[in-house]
Amino acid sequence: MMGVFEAAGMIDGEVRNLALVGGVDSLSQVQLGLGMSLSNWVRQFQTARSLGQKLSHAIDLRLSDVRLYIPAVSNRTTGMSMGEHTEITAKVWNISREAQDQIALDSHQRAVAAWDRGFFDGLVIPFDGVKRDTIPRKDTSLEKLARLSPSFDRTSGKGTLTAGN
Repeated sequence: MMGVFEAAGMIDGEVRNLALVGGVDSLSQVQLGLGMSLSNWVRQFQTARSLGQKLSHAIDLRLSDVRLYIPAVSNRTTGMSMGEHTEITAKVWNISREAQDQIALDSHQRAVAAWDRGFFDGLVIPFDGVKRDTIPRKDTSLEKLARLSPSFDRTSGKGTLTAGN
């Protein structure tokens, strides 16, 4: 299998010095899997050759091993999500909620204006009937952004990062 960097360097079989590559990550529907203990048990059960071996192995299964593994959306090193890291950064750099909301509003307004004047028309390839990003919202306001609850620091009363900013 060709690695990502190898694939990025070749287009139509020719080596390129520069290539634009992209990817997709969807964390709204994280795939569930078996817990490690249950995965190991299933593999061992599959390798048992006789009915006697399978029955013998079946009694080794503990009820506590039967559970789903739900992967965390977090950094493997720190155990924190990108949003939790951003929340810490905002606190350390003393970036207020109001400043974050203003930046978010400016970003929405600039993106909507760019869409309206056709800036993205030649840059976006329609797919499955979708021709325009739905995230920048024309009706966003500072008041609406201010009503949103913190998304990551919900307990200290000092959380500033929301779904809107």
